[in-house]
Amino acid sequence: MSFFNDNADKLEAIQIGGKANYRECQVGAAWATQAHFTASSEPALVSMPTGSGKTLLMMMLSFLLKAERVIIVTPSVALRGQIHKNFSTLSDLKEIGAFPADAPAPRAHDHQGQLTSPKAWRAFLSHDVIVATPHTTSPGYEDIVGPPSDLFGPETLFFFDEAHHSRARTWQILMESFAKSRFVLLTATPFRNDNRRLLAKLVYHYPMKKALDAGIYAPITYHGVDPKNQKKKDQELCGRAVAVFKKQQKAHSKVRLLIRAEGVAKSSQLIKLYRDAGLKIEEVNYKQTLQDNKKALEGLRTGEIDGIVCIDQVGEGLDIPNLKIAVLHKPKQSFPATVQFVGRICREASADIGEPHLIACPDDVKGPLQRLYTHDNSWRDFVPKLVERIIGRATRRSNFQGVVDVETELDLRTDDIKPFFSARVYTSRSSKKLRFETKLDLRKGIVPVYQRLQGKDMLVLVTAIEKSFPWAENADLTAPHFDLHVFYWHNASKHLFEYTTSNKIAGMVRDTLWGKAVTRINAATVTKALRQASASQYLMFGLSNLSRSSGPVPSYKTYIGSEVEGAVRPTDSRSFTPGHALAKYTTGETRGVASNQARVWSIKRASLNQFKDWCDRIAGSLETEGDGRLPNVEFLPTPESISSFPEKPLSIYARWDPALIVSFRLNGKDIKVGNISFERFSLSANKKVVRGEMRMGDDEHTEVTRFNYSLSAPRWQFDRDDLPSLKVDNGREFHYKSVGEFLDTDPPVFLLQDGSTIIGGCRYKPSLQLSSLPKECLDSSRDWSRCDIHIEFEYHDAKNPKKSRIPEPGKWTIHDQLEHWLKAAASRNTIIVKDHASREIADFIEIQPTDSIVRFYHCKACSPKKLPGARLDELKVLEQVLRSVDHIGSNSLLSKLHKRVVGTNRPATVMVKGRGDPLKKIERAFHANEWNFEVVIVNPGINCKKSVRTKNTNTLLIACYEWLESANARLKVIGS
Repeated sequence: MSFFNDNADKLEAIQIGGKANYRECQVGAAWATQAHFTASSEPALVSMPTGSGKTLLMMMLSFLLKAERVIIVTPSVALRGQIHKNFSTLSDLKEIGAFPADAPAPRAHDHQGQLTSPKAWRAFLSHDVIVATPHTTSPGYEDIVGPPSDLFGPETLFFFDEAHHSRARTWQILMESFAKSRFVLLTATPFRNDNRRLLAKLVYHYPMKKALDAGIYAPITYHGVDPKNQKKKDQELCGRAVAVFKKQQKAHSKVRLLIRAEGVAKSSQLIKLYRDAGLKIEEVNYKQTLQDNKKALEGLRTGEIDGIVCIDQVGEGLDIPNLKIAVLHKPKQSFPATVQFVGRICREASADIGEPHLIACPDDVKGPLQRLYTHDNSWRDFVPKLVERIIGRATRRSNFQGVVDVETELDLRTDDIKPFFSARVYTSRSSKKLRFETKLDLRKGIVPVYQRLQGKDMLVLVTAIEKSFPWAENADLTAPHFDLHVFYWHNASKHLFEYTTSNKIAGMVRDTLWGKAVTRINAATVTKALRQASASQYLMFGLSNLSRSSGPVPSYKTYIGSEVEGAVRPTDSRSFTPGHALAKYTTGETRGVASNQARVWSIKRASLNQFKDWCDRIAGSLETEGDGRLPNVEFLPTPESISSFPEKPLSIYARWDPALIVSFRLNGKDIKVGNISFERFSLSANKKVVRGEMRMGDDEHTEVTRFNYSLSAPRWQFDRDDLPSLKVDNGREFHYKSVGEFLDTDPPVFLLQDGSTIIGGCRYKPSLQLSSLPKECLDSSRDWSRCDIHIEFEYHDAKNPKKSRIPEPGKWTIHDQLEHWLKAAASRNTIIVKDHASREIADFIEIQPTDSIVRFYHCKACSPKKLPGARLDELKVLEQVLRSVDHIGSNSLLSKLHKRVVGTNRPATVMVKGRGDPLKKIERAFHANEWNFEVVIVNPGINCKKSVRTKNTNTLLIACYEWLESANARLKVIGS
């Protein structure tokens, strides 16, 4: 038998108020852990505040669970020696009357040196208690071997002290090596800094409020330091610490300093700083020998030194009550580590050591303390002045979130699971069958709670996560949430079907299992799922706009009803591509596709076996020959899979649902992405890759990088590795995506010379298109003789005169010429606004109330040293047309104009004709859908006759014309 089993009857009864002076939290944790192991063999997690007696709890549980052998793993050498000393004598139990003073003690072993052979592990059998660190025991380290599989069974009780480290790889491997043993993990917080749940079920949590009420913790006196010069922050912290220490020492002779440093190099600097200030300071760190560390800690107890400087894990678990003054030269940015460190000084006070004090810069402590506070607002009683300073009005909250445990095995049968018939479809670039057998360890607190293989080709997974709410992002408010994921591999067609209730988590699972081995099928393939729909009717049909959205032009329009294909017009083919469609077959089956999202669905929910049969039928449809033309609406652009670009694109522009809020974080500020533009692009020699420059951001900040876009995965590559992630908020939830992931989800449009477009690797050719621009759109009758056609507007650069733009003597700029024409032709009540400045609506906006017309004029100069012609560089028109589409049909257009002309923040926006009061009067009655809109391109470099005869320029003009026509607006070109 074992020491703990033989002497279990000597332990006093575990109760509150009995003969033994157990703490309430120790009794609760002991009961909870025993109860857990009556029903489960899974690891148990106990959360108790620092200083509440976790070492004594380990002793209690060793007897209560009648362990044959106890192994304790702790993160630091200093803690290892401390715990070994306590177990060697059972002094903690004896001092509270829980164990007879004359009773024997267990054979405790303070293990040092790496375990490099099975023989070394077998030596553990001669001890009752072994205390070690992961560095000497975990097979995750080189040269360390794991224990023989039959050496340690369920009679071995394994403790992880400071268990917030347990997600570390070396700790995980150590746990796996003792798979048959019982595990108890002990920590002051059940959370890591990254919100990932620790490797055990939380069976007991003792909150800060209870620790304060029980007298385990004493409130801290906070001393804030606001350095005027950040370079002298350490000196100011040291000066305040010395003053506090000397004052406290007069009344409490045994008070000592605990100084937190960042790294060994910094530790040496601080030691010199404090010694120069007259204090006896030593260091404790992992690079010193065990003897040196022990000597420093013993010096604290005896009073030979005034304090210690510690780093990282060395400061955790130090059981030295007279450490009462903590100085944070570098606060730990980890939530658990901050709990551990600050809790060191908060043990119950006594006359010779005094009350706890904390010295820190409030700006440094802000992040960790805010996380502490949101999990337990008793911290406002713990460090009242600091919490008030940092958290402000949040301290008035009366409740706190508490701890929610979602890491539990779900009691599910496969028959209970009925997915909705919806799947995103992927194809494999490998001829090999995909593998499903793996252990998933997902990021950010996502826990697999149910994982089953259905045969060899289907993985069924349920994940749990503590999900936050977008409407309370900063409140740290969460609730447990479960998601279902089903992955089915159809081997004959090499297609992977993915059903999920969380695209984000499914993406993590997919990346973990197969990485980049699978890619989404394209629109040309997914639309084949509706090939059998020719004798059916559509219940829903969606069209995706090729241009940006505006008032009269939605980014997406959906028809819903019976036989809605009749509502889709041939003219839609000019400006729209198929988005999604839902058909009802004559058999009664429904089937839908989302072409750009690689999704197929049916309106049905049924068993996993039926879902598998449905996927088989879809896979058969995807394998049929022919193109991706949708039945009954064949006139719409048909997606065609391409492996190379037919030619260099004329233009590339980004578009996404305007209801999305897309932003990125920069210097603590959210930058909303108003536009993503692509410039200076070229086509590679093999015509498979477009290269160019990408810009994204707002008017105040733009991120710039070179990009490569490939027709094969990965599609997007960027020169910059540090591009910020995009936060995409749809109003219900938000996700973080890389720029490449975002552009894959909402693919930009590549416009080609023949009027076709490339979206997501598929080419769309409109079936109906104008052959040339209507004559009334072109105005070549203007007299440009008084104008310098190479100067758009006059500009003087005092620093570099060569950059100045000055017209020829006696001639106007293009802006001057246009203004002259507009004023000469204007009626009495016409209003003309010049808005040539950043974020301009147009260079000139003309408002004719009598005829209810709004015209946007965009000016461009003829290319330098060139004569008017049909060159594409003269037609930098696409972006201007798209910019105008943003304002066409907008009821707020005149309101924006009025604010610009009467305000002081845009001095360059002026009234060329008219006054602000009449504009305001028109604005009050303005309804955009009652007005007509025109977009006028003013460029003497455009030769109107040559442009309509030249294929490239004619195509681009036609594209602009058709987009504007779909927005109920007209295009006009004033050229030569």
